[in-house]
Amino acid sequence: MPRTFTLARLMLGITAFCILCGLLASRSETVVAYALTVLSLTPAAIVCLTLVSFSRRRKTVMTITFIGALIGQLFAGIDPPGPMTVWEAIEPVFIPIAISSTFGALVVGGIALAIEPLDARFPPGS
Repeated sequence: MPRTFTLARLMLGITAFCILCGLLASRSETVVAYALTVLSLTPAAIVCLTLVSFSRRRKTVMTITFIGALIGQLFAGIDPPGPMTVWEAIEPVFIPIAISSTFGALVVGGIALAIEPLDARFPPGS
């Protein structure tokens, strides 16, 4: 099936771009905090998509990998010293979230991907 660009997709893309430009122009600390949170979870999403591309049971591996990212976030050990701006929180908050969630997704998703051939050899009925 050839990929075609429709007017609806073009309008959705332009709308999303305009919303992003408007949020950036507002220079709000809240917008920056949300953007940094999404950016800190991006490496875990990339690991998830990479592991899913090697799997036959994509939904299962994707779910387990996201659970691993959440478990990794729990072990981030974030202890901010007190009230701070978003820019001061990059090193003590956002970087540990990015590293630990990516590591958790890689370990737990990798285990799920490694167990997958064993699951195919022994179906549930035998």
